[in-house]
Amino acid sequence: MKKSVFYNLLQVTYRRESSASLISLFCEVYDPVKKSFVFNNNVSFSFCAEEVAEVLGIKNTGNSLEYTAAERFPEFVYELKENFDPDGSRQIKTKGIKIFLEKMTIDDEQSRSNFKQLLSYFLIERFLLCCPDPKKTRVSSWGMVEDINAFEEVNWAKTIYDNICESFGKLKAVMHKQQQHYFLGCAPVFEAIVFKRIKPLEPKANFGFAYLPIESYKPKKDWKPLEIIKA
Repeated sequence: MKKSVFYNLLQVTYRRESSASLISLFCEVYDPVKKSFVFNNNVSFSFCAEEVAEVLGIKNTGNSLEYTAAERFPEFVYELKENFDPDGSRQIKTKGIKIFLEKMTIDDEQSRSNFKQLLSYFLIERFLLCCPDPKKTRVSSWGMVEDINAFEEVNWAKTIYDNICESFGKLKAVMHKQQQHYFLGCAPVFEAIVFKRIKPLEPKANFGFAYLPIESYKPKKDWKPLEIIKA
């Protein structure tokens, strides 16, 4: 995976959950037209794809994401399920993919290619372009990794940036309705940018794991509106 666009990200070892309260507070003031967070007439906050690239250790260059939605997984994925996560069905779950990645044998060019596809798919589903249901997978998203060379040429910084902005817009539209709602953008990336730019909000540094900016801060889950206003 040394040639992967996400090679640096794959070196990250510290797992940190994001703060739903922080995302909600920023969502309240999000302007989807301007793609910015407007706190008052004098104060606003925005970010860009270049900052996303810096946080993830990737380049802000490449092609737009274009793909044909897949209708099914390739046969090797179903074979991995039969070998390592048998339950009598062909439904592929998120936990199953984690098991496949841990247990699959990599001993030739084809198996290396399969591993790279599966790992790239897992990154998309669980982290970069989040699936609404963390326990399930979207078969359609496999279309993004079917041509792994094209996958590597995508400007993922711009793609992730656009998805974060779109996710804020969608969440703001439904968050006050009496229905379950999710933020499907890459929240850890957004948080890292916020902490770097708005110093009064910056949590304690996480020096022991700071390979990339995305893991540079210790978690803080409970944020209050007053903290954002004072910052």
